[in-house]
Amino acid sequence: MEFWILLLLILLSGFFAMSEMSIGASRIAILTQMAEAGNEGARIAAALRSQPSRLLAATQTGLTALATLLGVFGEAMWVPRIESFIETDIAFLTFAKYPLALLLVVGSITFATIVIGEIIPKRIALARPEAIASLLAPAMAMFAKLNRPFIWALSVASERLLALFPFKESAAHVASDEIRAMITAGRRDGGLDGTSGELLGNVFRLDDRKVASVMTPANGIIFLDLQAPSEINLEKIKTQSVSRFLVCKGGLSQVMGYIESRELLQHLLAGNQLDLGKLPTHAIQFIPNTQSLIGVLEFFRKQKTHLAIVVNEFGQTEGLVTLSDLLSSVVGDVPSSVDELPLAVQREDGSWLLDGLLPLDEMKDKLGITSLPEEDLGNYHTVGGFVITAVGRIPKKAETFDWHGWRFEVVDMDKNRVDEVFARPIGTAIPND
Repeated sequence: MEFWILLLLILLSGFFAMSEMSIGASRIAILTQMAEAGNEGARIAAALRSQPSRLLAATQTGLTALATLLGVFGEAMWVPRIESFIETDIAFLTFAKYPLALLLVVGSITFATIVIGEIIPKRIALARPEAIASLLAPAMAMFAKLNRPFIWALSVASERLLALFPFKESAAHVASDEIRAMITAGRRDGGLDGTSGELLGNVFRLDDRKVASVMTPANGIIFLDLQAPSEINLEKIKTQSVSRFLVCKGGLSQVMGYIESRELLQHLLAGNQLDLGKLPTHAIQFIPNTQSLIGVLEFFRKQKTHLAIVVNEFGQTEGLVTLSDLLSSVVGDVPSSVDELPLAVQREDGSWLLDGLLPLDEMKDKLGITSLPEEDLGNYHTVGGFVITAVGRIPKKAETFDWHGWRFEVVDMDKNRVDEVFARPIGTAIPND
């Protein structure tokens, strides 16, 4: 009978330990969701979670009372038995029988309490904190209610003592770094599938990436020139598959606005001649090249626009960014009716063919590279910029260099722009093709 009483007291200790750990480790947002779905236990757990002083006072009251009972019960019921065993079988130790018996009883009860009443319950609580908290919270709340005067006294005393110290409890919040760590852990442990984890990770990168990493550079912008002959502008309209054209005067140094391709098509199909000077254009916005992608997104939302010219500190046009560019930075390349070559192609041997316009973040992800030369300065944002920085000048075709276990080779140059780069792990054979 004594054994079962001892076991019951240890299991009750486990109940309080599991309650404290599960409620304390529960995420309030998930408990709130469960409560809104009709889970009464989750509602009670959320209430206890929001009152840490009350929760700690209740659990410590139970644990301390049980520890006292275990000590008293062990000393009264088990020490005499151990003493009797020592006196009967080990006669030469009779002078130390009580201290030895007490040491054995205290050691055994302490070991059992730590394993059964602390470690195992807390490990279980950490496995599924919200589910376990919703099961145990009603009983915990009932215990707190029955011992309200004592728990109130403990809470008041602890608050008064804490007031003596220069200690201010910070508001509970989740920082963006914590969320990123949770996303990384979820992808690693399988809690998030690959697509969901990648999307969430890309969303949080919007604040780190600059607009230059996704914009169309100035030399890639298709525009119509007010000073050019109509035949040249008509040829661009016929051959370029874009949804809108910038309208400039002499070049990108004077951007007058933009016009939708469908508006041009309607104008021409109506039998009108192309006269850009008489066609109405839409005003275009300008943003600095230091703007982050999240800043660009907020700018688009406030200005109710979906494209902007990117300029440097001297007011010179560096590129064009659209809402589609921002979407692609989150979900990847968006399929279009026009077949486009991907910016990165992996070969069977593990090597990569990289477009010079591939953003740095994507290259680092694909190659598993953690850092790049002078990356923290923010002077470049694409593979082409990385190559130029690594070699220290405008590279030549077939030029190679090594970085963090990869050998990079310039495959093609478009005048002074790095067009294509071949990357292979150092030590692998060069493919014949």
